[in-house]
Amino acid sequence: MESKRGSDNQGKIKGLINALRKNKEFEKEFREKIISSYGIGDKNMENWDQEIAIRIPNDANPQQCREILVQIDNCTEKVSRYHRRAKVAEATMRAAYEEEFDNAFEQCYKEALSTQKESGAKKLPAKDTLTALADKRAEDTKRALHHAQIATMFFKQVLDKLNSQREDIKSILISLGIEAKALQSGAVND
Repeated sequence: MESKRGSDNQGKIKGLINALRKNKEFEKEFREKIISSYGIGDKNMENWDQEIAIRIPNDANPQQCREILVQIDNCTEKVSRYHRRAKVAEATMRAAYEEEFDNAFEQCYKEALSTQKESGAKKLPAKDTLTALADKRAEDTKRALHHAQIATMFFKQVLDKLNSQREDIKSILISLGIEAKALQSGAVND
């Protein structure tokens, strides 16, 4: 009896491991497809990664740090423009979705009233039912809103990354300055 349970458990474990492997493969493929094909602004994510890649050398000198700061500032300016546009697009799509949803809800309500009168039913459909119907009718606008939200989030994350890199470079510059002063002090004392 015990060996049967053990083999059943081993079978379940193998099945779970296979499912996890398949899930991991799916996730990897999904991520690769999203990165290479999902458009944000006028590029896909892969193109954005290439365009805004800031490489910080391990042995950066002050001149390189200043050049990198200029590069970060240029990228930040460009991404900020896209972020502002994405925020405007998101706000516009949100307003359009809300208006379309409200109109669709009102239309669903009127249709339900009309159907109720014609059929002699005692109750109208539940509010949740009308909401689901209205949401379905406004589905395309809702999809566009989700895309706008993704673009806004993407550009916000890029800006956060650029700001973090700017702070890293400033820290490197401070460290290099302290190191140079220490070396200079050591040379004077010798």
